[in-house]
Amino acid sequence: MRFTVDPWDPAYGASVESELTQSAIEAEIAIEVPAEQWAPRDPRPGTTIPDAVVFVDGVRRVEARAWIEQGESAVPGIFASYAAGAVRCDGVTGSATSRRGADGSLPTRPTTPRRRSS
Repeated sequence: MRFTVDPWDPAYGASVESELTQSAIEAEIAIEVPAEQWAPRDPRPGTTIPDAVVFVDGVRRVEARAWIEQGESAVPGIFASYAAGAVRCDGVTGSATSRRGADGSLPTRPTTPRRRSS
């Protein structure tokens, strides 16, 4: 097995174009609510308000494209990095946890909770 890193910058797309076709699958958006009734919703009466809300977000970036060759066949691959984080909002303290990694490593780096100044 042989790995070859493509020298072309991934931000410009692949150095070799492939034939991609438009998906034939139509999105079904009216499963729970008809499309024309989409709007903000109030919670049902009696709904318990949570003590905190956690926002989670992440990103993935392609660092380099590669070709993985074995015998006479070759398949495309990527080298990628990623990061994810979460922020808990409870109106009293602020805290955040982030994770990042490349090639499978995921060190955790929690931040120190801070009290909001009054």
